[in-house]
Amino acid sequence: ENTADSSPGIEQHMDLCLQLMKDLDAVGLETRLLRASLSLGQQSFLEDLLHPLLELTGEMWADGRLQVAHEHLASAVIRSLLGSMYLSSTTDGTAPVLVSTTPSGQHHEFGALMASVTAATSRWRTIYLGANMPAEDIVAAAISRGAGAIALSLVYSTDDPKLPDQLRRIRQLSGNAIPILAGGRASSAYVPVLDEIGAIRISGLNDLRNELELLHSEISPPTLARGQ
Repeated sequence: ENTADSSPGIEQHMDLCLQLMKDLDAVGLETRLLRASLSLGQQSFLEDLLHPLLELTGEMWADGRLQVAHEHLASAVIRSLLGSMYLSSTTDGTAPVLVSTTPSGQHHEFGALMASVTAATSRWRTIYLGANMPAEDIVAAAISRGAGAIALSLVYSTDDPKLPDQLRRIRQLSGNAIPILAGGRASSAYVPVLDEIGAIRISGLNDLRNELELLHSEISPPTLARGQ
């Protein structure tokens, strides 16, 4: 029997989304995700439903439970939804700026896009550059917009021989003034170089939000007279 709860929980949302993917029902999937975002609230939607759903979809595609068509349809719907959330996020024009992207060779953009949406709820203005960006372009965007931080999403692969040099180059070009935040499922494979460049390692969207709140308070302290 159906008990009183009219708003489906995370598990139900997840099951319904997977079924709609398997049915190749893009409109149904988009509608379900929109409903979930309204009932869960934006942060819980991103952290508790969308991120696990993306992980599960990737696993199911890898082991043959989903076909390429299912995965592509889901990616298109989720990309469109995240893009809309990003474009509709408005922040005070005086808020610090976060540049969010993935370095060269990193083609999975959802982590960087979710980071952009999350940052907007943490009182940051976000500039989302897309995926697979060369170090020079990342830093040029950060400097030209006076960015308070750079967020990098590292998803796949875990053994890119060129990525450590790209990460070092981002730090070299940006100097030590701009904090670099790095997360994503492949980030643990690059811990030595992330530590070398002094990156703040992020373990998830909740952790990202906490770090951004901390940086926000450091960038925008109360105006106090300071001894020279």
